[in-house]
Amino acid sequence: NVSLLMTGQGTANSSVITDSSNNAWSVTNGSNLVTYNTTSPPIGTTSMKFPGTGNYLRIPQSGVANFGSGNFTIEGWMKFASPSTYQTVLWLNGFPDANAYAGIRVDLNPGGIANVFRHLISYTGTSWATISFYSTTVLSANTWYYYTLVRSGTTLTVYTNGVAEATFNIGANAIYSAAENWFGAKNTTTAVSPTVSQPVTGYMEQLRLTTGVARYTANFTVPN
Repeated sequence: NVSLLMTGQGTANSSVITDSSNNAWSVTNGSNLVTYNTTSPPIGTTSMKFPGTGNYLRIPQSGVANFGSGNFTIEGWMKFASPSTYQTVLWLNGFPDANAYAGIRVDLNPGGIANVFRHLISYTGTSWATISFYSTTVLSANTWYYYTLVRSGTTLTVYTNGVAEATFNIGANAIYSAAENWFGAKNTTTAVSPTVSQPVTGYMEQLRLTTGVARYTANFTVPN
């Protein structure tokens, strides 16, 4: 049921980012390349470094996050140089235009509540079902956090470092599905000529998407 697994493990300074799931999706790197970096990864010897300008990882396949109305789990280690600035962490099932609607968008939004994860959920791709579903742990600069979002039945739960922090009642609604999946930025123009918006400055590792399974339904010990 693992639909995507970007472990962050690779040759130092290489920009060839790979998916280790059985799907082996092809990962497109942005104009300012995401690379494997040896700076204090939480697991293994490297993590993925996002330099903060023009960077993103893109997988234009709907199967990456085709969650529908079923259970799912999104998780991974993340560290931000400045979590108080606008950054799009995950843009899953995105529709590339000025609104940048997506099935799931996770960002850092200092215009709302600063230094926490915000979640925007869409069922239609033309409007948001919520734009105010936030985690509560205040993120510090240059600190690793284990981020997790789980759907179990009708409930979305966000965890930080294995601790449940907030929930959203999604009911029986299916999450919008499209073919654009970006990690570390969003696209505000077209798939053919993308415009990189709100790129991440920081690191990610062990990014795993699981379809059909709510891996966590209570507080848990994070992987190490």
